[in-house]
Amino acid sequence: MRIISLQFKNLNSLIGEWKIDFNAPEFRDDGIFAITGATGSGKTTLLDAICVALYGCTPRLTVSKTQNELMSRKTGECYSEITFEINEKEYRSHWSQKRAHNKPDGNLQNVKHYLYDHTTGAVLSEKSNQTADYIEKLTGMNFVQFTRTVLLAQGNFAAFLHAKSDERALILEKITGTEIYQHISATVFQRTKTEKEKLDKLSEIAGRLNYLSPESLALLQENLAKNQLAIEEKQQQQQYWQTLAQQHQTLSQYRQQALQISQNIQQNQIQQTAFQPQAQRIISAQNAHLLDNVYNIWQHQYSNYIDSEQLFNQLNETLPQKEQAHKNAQNQFIQEKNNFEHAEQFLAQLRFRLPEIRRLDENIRILADRIQHAQTDYLAAQNEKQLIDSQIEIRQTTIAKWQKKQTELAEFLRQNVQNATLNQHLSVWAQQIKQFEAILEQWQMLQNKQEKYKNQLIKYQETAKQQQNLYQQAQTKHSNLKDELYHLQQQREQQPETDKLFKQQIDLTKYIEQKAYLVTEEEELRYIEIQLQQQRDAVTVCDANILQLNHKIEEINQRLNVAEQQHQLSQKIMQLSDYRVHLHDGEPCPLCGATEHPFANEVLELNDELANQIHELKQELNQQEKNLRTNEKTLVITYEKIETLKFQKDKSRQNITDIQQKIANWATYSHQDLHDLQAELKKIDEQIHLIKKLDQQIKSTQKNVQLAETQTQITHEQWQNAQQNAQEYHIHCKYHKEQISLKNKELSDYLTQWQTTLVTWADDVWINDDFQAALQRIQEIWTNCQIKNQDYQKNLQQKNQLDNDLVTEQAQLAQEIRQAQKYQQLCEELDILLNNTRAEHQQHLTQRQQIFGEQLPDIAENNAIQLVESTKNNWKKAQQIAHSTELELTQWREKIATKQTELDKLSINCARAQQDFLQACEARGFIDEHAFLAARLPENELSNLLIQQQQLNQVAEHLHIQAQHIAQEIEKFESILKNQANENETQQQLIQCQTQLDALKEDSGSLKAQLSVHQQAMTQHINLMEKIRLQDAEYQQWKILDNLIGSQKGDKFKKFAQGLTFDVMIAHANRELQYINDRYLLKRSNENSLEINVIDNWQGGEERTGKNLSGGESFLISLALALGLSKMHSKNMRIDTLFLDEGFGTLDSDTLETVLDALSNLKNEGKLIGVISHIPSLNERIHAQIQVIPKHNGTSQIVGAGCEKITSSLSGSLKGK
Repeated sequence: MRIISLQFKNLNSLIGEWKIDFNAPEFRDDGIFAITGATGSGKTTLLDAICVALYGCTPRLTVSKTQNELMSRKTGECYSEITFEINEKEYRSHWSQKRAHNKPDGNLQNVKHYLYDHTTGAVLSEKSNQTADYIEKLTGMNFVQFTRTVLLAQGNFAAFLHAKSDERALILEKITGTEIYQHISATVFQRTKTEKEKLDKLSEIAGRLNYLSPESLALLQENLAKNQLAIEEKQQQQQYWQTLAQQHQTLSQYRQQALQISQNIQQNQIQQTAFQPQAQRIISAQNAHLLDNVYNIWQHQYSNYIDSEQLFNQLNETLPQKEQAHKNAQNQFIQEKNNFEHAEQFLAQLRFRLPEIRRLDENIRILADRIQHAQTDYLAAQNEKQLIDSQIEIRQTTIAKWQKKQTELAEFLRQNVQNATLNQHLSVWAQQIKQFEAILEQWQMLQNKQEKYKNQLIKYQETAKQQQNLYQQAQTKHSNLKDELYHLQQQREQQPETDKLFKQQIDLTKYIEQKAYLVTEEEELRYIEIQLQQQRDAVTVCDANILQLNHKIEEINQRLNVAEQQHQLSQKIMQLSDYRVHLHDGEPCPLCGATEHPFANEVLELNDELANQIHELKQELNQQEKNLRTNEKTLVITYEKIETLKFQKDKSRQNITDIQQKIANWATYSHQDLHDLQAELKKIDEQIHLIKKLDQQIKSTQKNVQLAETQTQITHEQWQNAQQNAQEYHIHCKYHKEQISLKNKELSDYLTQWQTTLVTWADDVWINDDFQAALQRIQEIWTNCQIKNQDYQKNLQQKNQLDNDLVTEQAQLAQEIRQAQKYQQLCEELDILLNNTRAEHQQHLTQRQQIFGEQLPDIAENNAIQLVESTKNNWKKAQQIAHSTELELTQWREKIATKQTELDKLSINCARAQQDFLQACEARGFIDEHAFLAARLPENELSNLLIQQQQLNQVAEHLHIQAQHIAQEIEKFESILKNQANENETQQQLIQCQTQLDALKEDSGSLKAQLSVHQQAMTQHINLMEKIRLQDAEYQQWKILDNLIGSQKGDKFKKFAQGLTFDVMIAHANRELQYINDRYLLKRSNENSLEINVIDNWQGGEERTGKNLSGGESFLISLALALGLSKMHSKNMRIDTLFLDEGFGTLDSDTLETVLDALSNLKNEGKLIGVISHIPSLNERIHAQIQVIPKHNGTSQIVGAGCEKITSSLSGSLKGK
């Protein structure tokens, strides 16, 4: 995470809008900058601005809807906005809060907190309760973690060092992204549990399966086979008797049909005799039909003559109406012309008066606008005056209240005037107390060190004796290992050369492998040849099947054609049923003329057996064609397999040839047996293994000799170091004893000085020789004085501020009174102007009413123009109508003359057509028109008679054909059934076969059901066994992984990963600590994996917990940890900006210089460090600075690198963004 810029407004003493650009060249060049300023000037406010912009809260001040300690006094709004970068993507977080109406005394409004994509400007979060969570997700840190890793505020600098293990683990997890390990651990645990449940469930299902034993299965299959043979035999018998029964039934049906056809032939002959009179009517109607055209021509001519005569009469009757219409049109034309002339005269008179009316209307409009503007100005002036009056009243009340408060503060300062100089003394006392604390801490440290040095002296004296014994043992071990190495080297020299053995081993191994490949390829070739022969046999079988199926299909087609011909003949017979329904007793039949119809109501049915036979033949044909296609498809697939096998055969032969060529390269082994070659290879492997073992032993022994030699040197050095350490600790004990005496004297001098100094400010000052108790009493007195000083300074500051505020308020009051008087005068002037304008406006309105009334000039003129145009148009239309009526009257008279000529011609044509028709009737045998009309028949009646005649002829022909076919079928079936059983015997045999077959099928169904249940159970059992095997293998893998890293909550693997991360962080911190001060070294605690212990190299490597440190030690180690954390990052977050608030006061000058060098070097890693401190030397050492400068009125301003104050115009543009 890298902070790019900070912008804020009205935060504590920093009133106004400010911006700090952390991309300024000074920050990039130095990599470290200082925030300087006097106590209380507002340095830490900059860190508060960063916190509140990101998380909506600060480490030290309360910010909420009901309380905002961060907003500057006497302001109505504040905001803070920060731009930062994470993973090369920039974001902008904006936090703000206002008071009602932006007034300093207004109620606090809801906090607004937004997050934007800085590049695109897109809003990522706009709800204040969600933005902090969104930022936590982006940075990987919540507010507490942020103040312990990135921004180390006052009082929180050593928070990470003193944090609990769980809190420290969470910070490391967020920074380095190790939370994935917890998820992995929990997932492994849950997956192992799931796989175990799956395995148990499969085993349970397998145990519930029931299937037959091998003996029961064999018996069941044998019974089923016997049953199937019996069914097939019985089905053949049933088929024979069914065929015989069908033949008997068909013969009976044919005999009944022959009798029925004979009766139908006789009936047809009777119907044809009865139809003779109707046949004669058909001939007469057909002759009359031939005269229809001549008759229609005559009737058409006559109809035209009648129509023309009617139209001629209508034209003569309408002529008087046309003449009257022409007269009316002429009168209307004259009237419209007069109206047009009157309208033009009215328009001319109106245009003469309109200019005067328009001048009056313009004056009235101008005066109305003046009245409206005057009224608006008058009301605005009154409103301003009322507002100023209310402000004057409020300000007078405020001034009175502040004057009362001013009197109270002056009285308090007068009574406590002796506390005015406390501020000067407190800073001196504070420095003296810190010096006393430092000396006391050094005194206590010297006491502890003196005791530890005594113990270490005894310890090192004992260690020296132990190291001397270890040195002698190491010398003996080194001599023994050198002897062992010599013997091993002698054995290795007796062995043959390794390279030659390796070459022989490789050649022999390759020969054996190729020999094995050759055998495999030859077996594969033989298998391919067998498969090839099988496929060729399959081709022969398929060819035979296809030929047989073609013969069967041809035979079925022949049988199907015969059956379909018989079925078509039956359908023709059934068609006569439509004619029989129209026959009634006593009426002649149209075909035979018979009057009796005994079979008219008999219902004939098609032969269902013949339809079923056709359906079965079609099904059989489809099945055979399907079998034919299957065999043809099988034949194609088989040919493809043959081609594939041929390719594989050629490839296998080529592989054998290649292998034989390779084997020829090792001719030396060709005469030996494969078993002997394998034994020889095994012997070479054992010899190589022995050589390798000797080489490993030699290497191991050489390493042990080197280690023993190194150990001898180390123990010798440790022996000398122990002696040297014992001498040094003797010197340390003597030195610390002298230092303790000096510190006692310094502490006593400080107590004597304070005894005389503090009497002035405390009633009872009693200081004894107990340094710790004395310090506690001095701190109590200093705290009481500080409280008094704060109270005095607070009241003094309030009085000064109140004095300034009173002067400002009184000046504002005087200005507002002057404004109120000004607005009063303006209201009076506007009232006079308004009255004058209203009078003039009313005068103009009265004059216009008298001249033109309420009419509008433009509308009146437009109406007059429209009237002229309308009358003009009416006049022209009337002229056109008069002309058209005159023309229409002339045309009407011409039509009457034309129609008279046409009527004469039609009369002549009608007489000629009538003569032609009478001559045609005489030629066809008709006496006159009445005889012709009597012979004509309606078209539907003639059509019905023709249909009846045609049906009688068709029935006669069909009955003759059907009688011949039935006779042939009867003769054929009688010859077939000549020597067979009769129909009754056949039915009895058929019933007996069906009963026996049903019993056998029932037994077969029961046996098949038992076999199906067994097969399903076996299939399930096999599948379950395979699933159980696979599931068990899967479970064992997850079980192993679960034993290593799995746990229900994910703690097992997470703690292991966090321990590694903690070690990396400590390693980073130690590198920084070695640069700053090589006295201390950090390590992970053995008791708690995430606790920090500190090794003090100046105390003989003494190890102590991170909580047992002085103030200076805590700062150094916390700084090292913070720098170590900043160097750690993951895909989630990288810390590139770090802020340190105070804490440097506990360091000496040399350590401070080293710390600053270490911080400056971090710029090479792209990091920026901000430091807040009062130490002058630190501020002089850091060139890039942000100075917070206090002003006289309790406010401050910031100057320095990247700092600027935002003007109102710039602020508006930034808010717009």
